Order: sequence, then structure tokens, then C-alpha cells
Amino acid sequence: VGPLAHSLGNGDPDFLLHCIGAVLGGSTFGNVCSPISDTTILTVLATKCDMQQHINTITPYALLTGALALLLGNIPVGLKLYGPLTALGLSGATLIAVIMLFGKRPPS
Repeated sequence: VGPLAHSLGNGDPDFLLHCIGAVLGGSTFGNVCSPISDTTILTVLATKCDMQQHINTITPYALLTGALALLLGNIPVGLKLYGPLTALGLSGATLIAVIMLFGKRPPS
């Protein structure tokens, strides 16, 4: 990824970092959402939870963070609408607001 991004971005370090971040973010998202990933299998075994229940529980959180990363991070930063620190702040604040508005406390 590095050499290809370096040549496509004409040596622009921001473009290189953006490409590497997109690859790492996408791979992490895929790892969390995949029912056959090592982390999913280990979590299910360690917690003695049903795999389908685990996937149904974790998928909304992964989709929310993935959508925020794409819509408030990758796309605007890639278009140079604002910088990565602004994207991080907006994404974090939006995530906290969504959890505060729609989150539920687990039963005791």
C-alpha cells in the first residue's frame, strides 16, 4: 500500500497517511464484523456467548463507528475540507452524542 499510495499521491505525506489509515480502518472494521475472525471466535469462546448473539450485539456499534469514520473522517479529510484532528473531534463528539441519546444501561 505504501509504495502505491506514495506514487499516486506524488510524494504527498498526507495522502500516504490517509491511505494507510483507510486500509487499517477497513481491515479493523472487517475483523470486527466478520463471524469467522479470530477475535470473534475467541470472544464467543471466552464469554460462552452464542456467536449469532455476539454478532447481532457488536454489528450496530461497528456500523456506527464505520459510518462516522467514513462520513466525518475519510471523505472530508480526503477532500481537504478540514484536517484530521477536526475529523477526530467531530467523530468523537458525534459518537458520544449518539450514545447519550440512544444508549441504554444494561440490566443489573
